[in-house]
Amino acid sequence: MKIPDNLTEDQVKIGSVSMVGGSATENGKEISSNLPGVQIYIGNKDWTSIMEITPLVDLKEKRVVRI
Repeated sequence: MKIPDNLTEDQVKIGSVSMVGGSATENGKEISSNLPGVQIYIGNKDWTSIMEITPLVDLKEKRVVRI
């Protein structure tokens, strides 16, 4: 499923927020993190097709780090 171009508030539901641990390699250096992840559901108009995404948020930088 593709995220609709004309996404409305009725098509988005927030499931939960939880801490998500992980690691990544950046410039040859491994970085570990424990960041809040926001579970978001996106559905079509009648919710017969649903996509789940969990963006990770860096609260210090005030930005989404990864989806």
